[in-house]
Amino acid sequence: MEIVLNFSHALSPVARQQLEERIGPFIEVMQPCQIDFSQQLKPQVEQMVEEGCRKVGAVLGYNYASPHYIVPPALSYAAVLVGALMGYAQSDAVPPSPPPMIVLKREGAPPQYVLGEIIR
Repeated sequence: MEIVLNFSHALSPVARQQLEERIGPFIEVMQPCQIDFSQQLKPQVEQMVEEGCRKVGAVLGYNYASPHYIVPPALSYAAVLVGALMGYAQSDAVPPSPPPMIVLKREGAPPQYVLGEIIR
């Protein structure tokens, strides 16, 4: 079972189906990205990634774990920092490599988020 750590919008039924066709069965773990721009960005994003990895760990029965895939935050500054942090969220025994990133795109009226691509 794949684990998708989602820092963005909850997957729509269409996006879930498209993603399942590409990666197989998965569990979506939501980690909201709420940034307060009156505060420093890095500590907020570090805490957000830490909380997300703890949620993934709880799903897998561990204290902390890296996801198999991530949906980055829609906010570009936070997204860049999440990618960098996820690349180093593994143990010293495992070479750093960020999990594949799921890109969602808006489509239709009313707009909904659907699978755009998976970047490995």
